[in-house]
Amino acid sequence: MLPPAEREGHGHHYYSEETLARLRKIDQLKQLGLSLDEICDVIDLYFTDPSGIQPKQKVFAVPRKHLAEASRKIGDLQQFRADLQANIERFECFLAAKQQL
Repeated sequence: MLPPAEREGHGHHYYSEETLARLRKIDQLKQLGLSLDEICDVIDLYFTDPSGIQPKQKVFAVPRKHLAEASRKIGDLQQFRADLQANIERFECFLAAKQQL
């Protein structure tokens, strides 16, 4: 994601203004919840598309995808919870019936 930085004799890194801008953009994208792989897919667009529209469209697709995945997982968990509740109720009925014998 970043070009190699120059080093001084004491091991300090020196970054260009463009590299610092990339670092700031990477931090912003991380704060939006993008993974490093997702950031790698869009970071160059921020520095090649002067309008900024294309990178923003790609970035906004990521949280939408995450939201859809979260909704699917919530649905799966709700179904799992309902199945558990039904199994518990059946088991309780079975135990109640056995205790009455």
